Amino acid sequence: RLTGHCVTDAVTASTTGLLKRNASIEFDLDRICDRIWIDALPELHLNPICCGKVSKVACDALGSQMLLNKSVVHTLGDAGTTAIGAGADEEQLHLYVGSSGWIGGSFRVESSHVISDKGSTTVFVLPEQDEGLELVLASTMTAGGCLMWAVDMFLNGDISRLDEIVSKESSMGSNGVRFIPHLNGERCPFDDANAHGAFVQLRSRNTRGDMLRSVMEGVALNIRAAREQLYIEKPKLKQNSSALKMAGGAALSTLWTQILSDVLQTEILLPNEPQMTGILGCASLGWNALGFQIDRQQWFPSKESVKPKQSNAEFYSTLYEEHVKYHPALREIYSA
Repeated sequence: RLTGHCVTDAVTASTTGLLKRNASIEFDLDRICDRIWIDALPELHLNPICCGKVSKVACDALGSQMLLNKSVVHTLGDAGTTAIGAGADEEQLHLYVGSSGWIGGSFRVESSHVISDKGSTTVFVLPEQDEGLELVLASTMTAGGCLMWAVDMFLNGDISRLDEIVSKESSMGSNGVRFIPHLNGERCPFDDANAHGAFVQLRSRNTRGDMLRSVMEGVALNIRAAREQLYIEKPKLKQNSSALKMAGGAALSTLWTQILSDVLQTEILLPNEPQMTGILGCASLGWNALGFQIDRQQWFPSKESVKPKQSNAEFYSTLYEEHVKYHPALREIYSA
């Protein structure tokens, strides 16, 4: 409606199920042509493009004539712009914890690793804006969304008190409480639309701080499980020991970033504005599409890093072995 042109990018088309699998940049006509008219499909572009000027009709709808004839650039879907906005280099993993969550990165197609015989279908391989790259993501269904639900339940939505309450009322391991973070089904580390969330091992002595911390730990453990799926699909990634660039609102919590670092046993690099990473990635692509060059270090600086505490590594490894047993144990109950 902005320009009169209907366009999309390969990342968006892939994540909405329009493309063939495994980083293809072709519409999957065999699967979708019986549901929509082929003529209604948008133009598909791999790279960000200037797709026109803001029309008079759009200006009237928006109530702003100042936008008339301004260039409109179509960049990438959120997975692509967040990966770029996190500032991760090629072959470097990044971590996103917003409403959903994922761990992954951009990798050269020619250096992609052959999918293991034990590979899963829970890792997304998406086309990148650079034809020589593919975006490989192990993406959980609900991450920060779990914590926002818990903050609404236990803190009346006041997230500013989260770290203080949890630090005061709980400790590592949440005094025995375990949280299963599948509030909206799950897609990685396993694919199960019937999966549910749950608190396990709850006792009368437990506090709201225990409940909240268990959500933080449960999400972190689930991301670790998703990373293991990524390693199964792309075995050589396990050799990548570089720090994770982080994006998403979870990076605003000092406590949660430390938990994530401890659980993943990996250093985490925090951006200056973690909630703006997708916007920054989109803006940088738009800037490039208009012919301007950007300084990556200036656009995507890291504020500080969080390093794992080795004293916590063994404890969280034990918790992880426990965590991965819950879904198989509860699956029959979910399906009933």
